[in-house]
Amino acid sequence: MAADRMAAVLEFSPMFTATLHRTAIALTVPFLLCTVASAQCTNYIIFMEDDPNAADVSWSFVDQFGVTVLSGGAPFSTTICLPDGCYTLLMFDSGGDDWDGLDWEIEEVDGPWGDHTTLNNSSQDFEQFELGNGDCNAGGGANCSGGQNPFYIDSNPGGSPGQMSWSLALNGVVISSGGSNTNDTLCLDPGCLVLVMNDSGNNGWQGGSIVIKDENATVVYSGTLASGATQTVSISIDGGSCADPGGGPGGGGPGGGGIPGTGPGGGCSLLPPGGDCATAGCACDPFVFQITPSGFGNVNEVPPAGSLSNPSFTSGPPWGGSASFGCLLAGELNSRWITITIGTSGSLQFAFGAGGEQAGFYDWAMWPLAGASTCDGIKNNTLAPVRCVWNATTVGGTGLASPLPLGGDPGNYGPPLNVTAGEQYLICLSNWSFVNASVTLDFFGSAVIQCGAGPLPIELIRLQATPVESSVLVDWMTASERNSDHFEVQRSPDADAWTTIGNVPASGNTSVLTAYELLDEQPYSGINYYRLQEVDVDGSVTLSHLVSAYLPMRPGVNVFPQPSCGVFTVSGSQGEVPIVLDRIGRAIPIADTRVEDGDRIRIDLGNAAPGIYVLQFLRSGTTNRLIVQ
Repeated sequence: MAADRMAAVLEFSPMFTATLHRTAIALTVPFLLCTVASAQCTNYIIFMEDDPNAADVSWSFVDQFGVTVLSGGAPFSTTICLPDGCYTLLMFDSGGDDWDGLDWEIEEVDGPWGDHTTLNNSSQDFEQFELGNGDCNAGGGANCSGGQNPFYIDSNPGGSPGQMSWSLALNGVVISSGGSNTNDTLCLDPGCLVLVMNDSGNNGWQGGSIVIKDENATVVYSGTLASGATQTVSISIDGGSCADPGGGPGGGGPGGGGIPGTGPGGGCSLLPPGGDCATAGCACDPFVFQITPSGFGNVNEVPPAGSLSNPSFTSGPPWGGSASFGCLLAGELNSRWITITIGTSGSLQFAFGAGGEQAGFYDWAMWPLAGASTCDGIKNNTLAPVRCVWNATTVGGTGLASPLPLGGDPGNYGPPLNVTAGEQYLICLSNWSFVNASVTLDFFGSAVIQCGAGPLPIELIRLQATPVESSVLVDWMTASERNSDHFEVQRSPDADAWTTIGNVPASGNTSVLTAYELLDEQPYSGINYYRLQEVDVDGSVTLSHLVSAYLPMRPGVNVFPQPSCGVFTVSGSQGEVPIVLDRIGRAIPIADTRVEDGDRIRIDLGNAAPGIYVLQFLRSGTTNRLIVQ
């Protein structure tokens, strides 16, 4: 089940080491309750109020055994019977900031106990709750259990203590954070911690420092943010490996090292892929490289989840497929950047870690590559990906394929992409699981990968797509042309199926700068991809790289969460009660329909079998997809 990301091992907090469900952080999940532990229990009310920014909120409530007993968003209200124990609330914000003061609250139904918390100044965090006789400190402090050892963190103020902050992450989740005068104790297994040091004044910590010691008072790490706003450092715990095999910065901060890569638009070399866009390695077929817990390189180039360059999906990606949650929902995490050049046109299909090799969650996103400006386009959130996958599982590999490789999971693969010789693409692979592993990138579609760049016959120096009110202005510039007849401007909703929306006469033969434009007055809602097809006087054609523009979705019906155990919330219905059809058009019974307000209804499909259903509003003709897991 893609939303739960089963079988990921997360050492999430100092006293919480368990197999957790990996929740897709960018999803809004107002109600998802499939099973509840059946033991002696106490009834609790869990609720969140509504808020203008509630769509960014999601959370999971996890027991001491790593079982997610409840997930949701805001608004939310339910009563649940829970055994005594230590529970961990995993909090996520798809907007990349926090919950804007919106509280998550839990109260005992027949008793006085209650508690609440919120997500502050972060896109993800956790909070622990002791229900009944539960003890979240059992085995903690200097008495760590399960082979873990205690580590002590002390931060000391510098010249501007109010500007200083830091966080420690393990397996991609923050397990400790603080400011200029913080003390904490962590019980840890051998592994690799990622320390992120921040300074809001952009001038370093000015003498402030952070020190980590083991139980023998041996200094494991001591450091400072010497200058600037941020630095990332990888720290080995009890011999855990943080080694970087080369090809890019290891550790991510200034002085992190690294060797020059090929860079976007450059030719191929034997250098491995780096941790930054500018040090991307060039892939041949097959391509083998190493991944490590190496941070995000010197530059964190991937925008927050839910953005244009790093989208999340509530109803599936524009290109279709079963990998329907989003791209790099945890951001650029232990990244490796790879460029590919298309040598022969066809269907692009590939897999990272297929054939039993995959060792963790290998999330990835792929953008069209148009020279060095591509890196800035991703970082500045102006370039949309053509494909991406937030993994559903840690086995069977991930990539683009149809049919799937042996053992492949539909939630780990997007649909193939039709590509043309000369096109280039840039992939960022995120090592969410913080593993040290060798990864094979194997290509098996009809498209052939070329080890090198494929230049266009015309010298195209600019192509961009800019939203203008409800339209999109596509403009481009050439530095030279030879025997050019005209340009066809093509548009696609998924970077796969293309439609020509207009023709613009070319200049024939010229060596001076020439500008062109075309206004698309009927773009799609959401992401629009554009490319040029240059047609010569002899009829031969050349395709350009891709650009994209985003138009806000038009108002309409929204259904969430997707997938669900059978309970859905429908907004934008204007009070109309829909019917539900199976995949062959038969109406199925709805166990319960509850109108919550004039614009929102709650639908319970009861014991509907897992699968895909169609929600249909007869009055308006609107249809939406329902996914029951």
